[in-house]
Amino acid sequence: MTGASQKPRAIDHRDPEPATGNDTYIVRTRIPPDIVCPSWCTTGPRQHIGELSAHDGGVVHRGDLRSLGPSSCMTIRPFAASLVDGSVDPDDPGVHLDLTRDGDGPITLDEAMAVAEELAAIVRQLTKSCP
Repeated sequence: MTGASQKPRAIDHRDPEPATGNDTYIVRTRIPPDIVCPSWCTTGPRQHIGELSAHDGGVVHRGDLRSLGPSSCMTIRPFAASLVDGSVDPDDPGVHLDLTRDGDGPITLDEAMAVAEELAAIVRQLTKSCP
């Protein structure tokens, strides 16, 4: 029998070859999991469920995309990884910010100060809503 035609071996608690940390399991269920999101997450449950396999069963939360600065020269979007139950992903703890600069020209010191103040306010708001 070739490797391609072998049936997957069922592994249970009576298996003489115990599972190792490198084993991969696929679990299929008809009942979708209840996804627990932080208050700032704007990703819908259906999208989270659809992305579970792409994120190895984890969840990526995304917040609103916001413009920063008087000329909206930058955008920011918070994101974080968690387990389905809302607990922190041990491989990627914390909330991250995706900060994007629009255009390639320089910004003025006044624009930079405005962006810094808005960014600080966003960080304070996220800090209050995170455990």
